[in-house]
Amino acid sequence: MFSKIAKFGATLAAAVLGTLAPVADAGANLNTHASAFHAYNAGQAELADYVSAGVTTAEPGGLWIVAPVVRSPVPYGYQDFYIDGDNQTGNTTQFYLYSFDYQGNLESSVAFSSSDPSYSIYETLNPISTYSYVSLLAILPGDHGGTVRGVTALQ
Repeated sequence: MFSKIAKFGATLAAAVLGTLAPVADAGANLNTHASAFHAYNAGQAELADYVSAGVTTAEPGGLWIVAPVVRSPVPYGYQDFYIDGDNQTGNTTQFYLYSFDYQGNLESSVAFSSSDPSYSIYETLNPISTYSYVSLLAILPGDHGGTVRGVTALQ
């Protein structure tokens, strides 16, 4: 009787602990907050202003920024992304989304921009390989004229 209770207890404990372990969801989208961005030119690092909602700059001429885009491997040759942010009236934020293979060769890129007061831009990189590295380069408008919030890799 004791061995049956012990076995049941061990099975119950394993089941409970198993439900507490994090489970990777291959279908989950991966977000990168704009605080991951850095000035493209290292000598301008102090010109990026990181705020809770993203990254902006007071530099009158604007600022080039770059960030890695967190993603999971996709097997189907393309991947979709959302880039979010906002602009003050009359300002435009420009973007360049790139994918590189594991040897550093450019696979694909797309350039786009937005002058909308609030934007969520949908873009696709095609082709993209299973283990590509993706980066997003942006040109922020100066005088706090725009804020990049982040980028999402759709799985």
